[in-house]
Amino acid sequence: MNFLKISKFFLYLIPFSIVIVSQSTLFPFIVGKYVFFRVVVELALIFFVWAWARGEIQFKEVRTPKINGQSLRGRTSKILKSPLVIAVFVFVLIFLLAGFFGYNPSASFWSNFERGEGGLQMLHLFIFFILLVLLLKDEKAWRKMLVVSLWAAGLVIAYGSAAALGISGFVGSNLCLRFAGSLGNPAYIGTYMIFALFYAAYLFTSPRQSASSLRQSASLKKWLWIGLLVVFFVFLIFSQTRGALLGLGIGILAGLSYLFFRLPRGRVRKIILAVIIILIILG
Repeated sequence: MNFLKISKFFLYLIPFSIVIVSQSTLFPFIVGKYVFFRVVVELALIFFVWAWARGEIQFKEVRTPKINGQSLRGRTSKILKSPLVIAVFVFVLIFLLAGFFGYNPSASFWSNFERGEGGLQMLHLFIFFILLVLLLKDEKAWRKMLVVSLWAAGLVIAYGSAAALGISGFVGSNLCLRFAGSLGNPAYIGTYMIFALFYAAYLFTSPRQSASSLRQSASLKKWLWIGLLVVFFVFLIFSQTRGALLGLGIGILAGLSYLFFRLPRGRVRKIILAVIIILIILG
């Protein structure tokens, strides 16, 4: 039994925490999500440590077994010393210290039943981050995580749509109000849809190299990503979150500006410049 694969399986489950609505609790849009998230992160950590104890992964520059055809020699040590991991670690440490020296250290760490935030949640987020960078070793694994995240985003929309249509068993806003999905807050949906849009755009613009026999499948996937881009943008509009719309617009403008200076001179660069000018005028 490969415990690293089991740990990775739990990582792939985590994006679905966003879909959970626990109607039996006082705060149905919050409690079930953070409880599921913490339990699954802890299970992923348990199997990861178990795999390390069995010798499936090591933290030193020694020869280790191969996982998915790739050697883990020194990889873990190198990742844990990367600037990104160090920066995140420092941020979490400052967060915890700020709570410890604050007005109510206990509340800062444990938070409350309504929010489920605080230092305890930050530690779970940090563990999730570490497991992601350790276990998702290549683009294929990360693409799978993005696809799973898009499935979760689709379920968020499906739940909100069912609630808006008044289907029994679903709670949320109706069709005449701002769309809130399974998050219960339109502002959260607006921000969440930006991430979903980015994931779909990334999968559309960076297709994996495939054999000739798989070209038709790749073409169908491209149309799927385009369809999801449209759907996510529509529900971003339905959320009526002005901050998210403004952020998306500025993000697109910044991205096009980056491409304008990075791409060689030519027709594509002129088109990008024209789009930038149009966006500025519209703004």
